[in-house]
Amino acid sequence: MLSLLFKGFILWIIWHMLRAMMRPSPPIPSQPYQPDHASPDILMQPCHICHTYLPVTKSLRDQQGRYYCCELHRQAGDSKP
Repeated sequence: MLSLLFKGFILWIIWHMLRAMMRPSPPIPSQPYQPDHASPDILMQPCHICHTYLPVTKSLRDQQGRYYCCELHRQAGDSKP
């Protein structure tokens, strides 16, 4: 009885392996990936205090031109020389 279950299990594994090999593979794109030229590259700058990178459009700047991630870091940067 045990050998019959073992043989059935082996046949089940072979059947699943054959099904996986017969499955069609996904199509390979003929062209390499091209980024969308409509969206410009986003300029990133690190925060002067914590060095976290964020987009220039979402960062804060002080009078010396340094970038900050939040108002608290901008205020802390003003107190530093």
